[in-house]
Amino acid sequence: MIIRPLSPHLESQFNSLPKKIKFCKKCVMPNQRPRIKFNENGICDPCSYSEKEKRNLIDYKKREEELNRLLDLHRNKDGKHDVVVPCSGGKDSSTIAHKLKYEYGMNPLCVTFAPPIYTDIGRKNLTSFINSGFDHKLLTIDGKLNKLMSKLAFIYIGDHEEMFDRGQMSAPIKEAYLNDIKLVMYGENGELEYGGDSSLENLKGMPWEKYEKIYFSTPLDKLISIAKKQGYFDYYKIDYKKNITSFWELPSKKQLQNKGIEFHWWGY
Repeated sequence: MIIRPLSPHLESQFNSLPKKIKFCKKCVMPNQRPRIKFNENGICDPCSYSEKEKRNLIDYKKREEELNRLLDLHRNKDGKHDVVVPCSGGKDSSTIAHKLKYEYGMNPLCVTFAPPIYTDIGRKNLTSFINSGFDHKLLTIDGKLNKLMSKLAFIYIGDHEEMFDRGQMSAPIKEAYLNDIKLVMYGENGELEYGGDSSLENLKGMPWEKYEKIYFSTPLDKLISIAKKQGYFDYYKIDYKKNITSFWELPSKKQLQNKGIEFHWWGY
């Protein structure tokens, strides 16, 4: 079935991008990356932050003390999971889960939002990680639905990864919410390391209002409306009356705050 676009591009960040393209004089990152900023010397924020790290301008000893206090507040002594670690089986998430369990005495629940297509080595790494001694949940969405929505996202947003990215950023937090786990530990602050909202530089985690605005800025309801209007759900025999957004949308800010769920970056 051929998808014929019915409406203009839906990516909400396009209008705010600079009209004149510039590149960082150090790493050649363009100013077309959403939310990135350059200093008066034409250097992007990630490069400036990297210099702070190289010059030891960040007090990581003090930050580890903060980490210990945080984990002391959340650590369970009855064997229940006390932290959710979004996990691919790669080096970053595996290291975080390993350190939390074996160095800090936490009991992590590792959560993976399944990619549309696995590589052999990716699947092998994830299995090896689980078998090394970690509790794990793999969340896999209806394949036909995922394929259709990813195709629509590519056509109307320009990003075939949109649905996978949404799942990575929502599913682990939803698991924490549903399992009454108060702490979610992601890896690095991508806004800081690769370019984005520099106001997050000294924060331990992302405030929920920023999280929603940055990672869920695209109009999912419009994609669903297009799929209904053009008859794609009927054509692919997908039951759109079920809650098809359950993997792709966060609990509300109020729900997360009422449960006391905290989002933190290990990189901080």
